[in-house]
Amino acid sequence: MQFWRSQKFLLFMAISAVALHAGGTLHAAGPALPDPAASAVGATEQQTIQTYVAYYSKKMADADNSKQMVRARGHILRILHETGHPASAIFLNSYGAIVGQEFSPLLSNPKTALNAVITIAQIDDISTQAALEDGLSNASPAVRYWSARGLGEILPQLAAIPPAFHQALRRLEGALKVEKDPIVEMSMCHALVQASPGVPYLFSTILHVLTRLTSTYAKQPPATLPVCRMIVDDLAGLAAHGGVLPRNLQVAALTELAQIMSFTAQYNQAGLLSRHQKLVAFDVISSCGHAMDQVGRTEDFSLRQFTSQSDPAAILLHVNHLTGSQNQPGKLQSLFAKLPIPARIPSK
Repeated sequence: MQFWRSQKFLLFMAISAVALHAGGTLHAAGPALPDPAASAVGATEQQTIQTYVAYYSKKMADADNSKQMVRARGHILRILHETGHPASAIFLNSYGAIVGQEFSPLLSNPKTALNAVITIAQIDDISTQAALEDGLSNASPAVRYWSARGLGEILPQLAAIPPAFHQALRRLEGALKVEKDPIVEMSMCHALVQASPGVPYLFSTILHVLTRLTSTYAKQPPATLPVCRMIVDDLAGLAAHGGVLPRNLQVAALTELAQIMSFTAQYNQAGLLSRHQKLVAFDVISSCGHAMDQVGRTEDFSLRQFTSQSDPAAILLHVNHLTGSQNQPGKLQSLFAKLPIPARIPSK
């Protein structure tokens, strides 16, 4: 987890991966712009794309700092997202294939690997499948995270091509078996859930990942709460998709969800979350309540009366009523008598 703690804003860069407003408009002195609305891509158009993408992949490779790399990434992605018309499927397929081809070599360089994989993942087209699959075995957990995230985005498209779809699933499942970083595991699990929401083993896999997360959460809140919320929502979806869970799985899942809910509420009330963490803290708490309802087949853990603007102390008081606090049992213990009460966070 140390890698992710030292990269506090990595996921918030993910949310705004194509944003570089300081860079202004597309570089006027650069190569000719391809036409993303093109309904056909002939030899001339293909060469225009090749020249354009190669120019900015070289810019990234030669960059002296991350700002220059982000600028190169912005040029590749803006052409898809900041034009008058959405990119055509034909253009996107050719463009994605060339982006994968030109930027894949940059994944082997620690200096450029992160920006390169974000560029590839943000294309959101099946033409990037090979590059993203290769990224799953990269030495950098951040690159593996983005590779899994990118594959998850294109799996619905790949479903129309069974051989490619099943290959992507096999690569994700294989990578998940050997993955050691819990945040990367979450990203891989999320991708698999989107593709196969009814697969029973995924519930136990997500539960294992959440257990690893909560083992350190009481000492230090994760800097990756958006990913935490994502995987909690996946757990809720899996619980709702199937029948009633065996009691041992219910207890195990509720234990982890209660700890995440309680720890987040405690840190929020104590003012120990960063500005970015505070923005998503209530959403995480609320998602845990929803997941607990799905797992326990109840309607007891919703936080409908609260919003993100509610008093953090009031939210924590309500959470304590649900999960238990110190020696005082909560609603969870009335349903599952042996379910542990969440620990207290260290005083700071």
